[in-house]
Amino acid sequence: RDVRILVAEDDEISSKVILQQLERLGYPAQRAANGSEALEQWRTGGFGLVLTDLHMPEMDGYSLARQIRGAEAGRTGPRGGPARVPIIALTANALRSEPERARAAGIDEYLTKPIELQQLSEVLSRWLPESPAGETLELDVLRQLVGDDDTIVRGLLGDYLASAGAEVEKVEAAIAAADARAIAFAAHKLKSSSRSVGAVPFGELCARLESVAKAGDCAAAAGLGDDFSRQWAAVRDAVSAALGKAAP
Repeated sequence: RDVRILVAEDDEISSKVILQQLERLGYPAQRAANGSEALEQWRTGGFGLVLTDLHMPEMDGYSLARQIRGAEAGRTGPRGGPARVPIIALTANALRSEPERARAAGIDEYLTKPIELQQLSEVLSRWLPESPAGETLELDVLRQLVGDDDTIVRGLLGDYLASAGAEVEKVEAAIAAADARAIAFAAHKLKSSSRSVGAVPFGELCARLESVAKAGDCAAAAGLGDDFSRQWAAVRDAVSAALGKAAP
């Protein structure tokens, strides 16, 4: 995998466990022993996600997240989109107030240690744009649902291309308008239809977009916007190519 993960964890044993889990999942990772170290490492670039403990010496996870979000405000990501690294909180304290406090600091998701390997894998798959969700378009998914009749497959792909294109425009307009409700509604429709035709990675991205929009986090939705547009372009091209190949 090409995505590097930054792990901010002051406890030696906990950090070893997390790094071992990431290695088993195939993600390269780098550890920082506190928030200050993590911030300096993040500034060097090249990290696709930050896993941070909330309670560390020198700089805690809340402060780290706020510092990163503040620095991101003046940056742009690939193709001119906003640069926003996913930040996942790790904590041994299951306090009711912590998830809300973490979200206010700019943290995207909150996990309680110890974290099972499957749970960690699912979380990373939700937040990493290059996570191993499969090919852009897997037609076998659609064929398993409707059979191998090319006429039916072509018809459904054509319908998807038209309807999804309209929903993509709605999502992009809603992101620009910071309309969380409209983002969530259109992303939900895209999630379902994309998964059905076999555009699984794009469907998973739509699920992430729906999730942050339902939480009212328009900044997080905007942070996904560049990847959303990029993945949709890949899906559109893949569906168009499939239709061309299937055409008589």
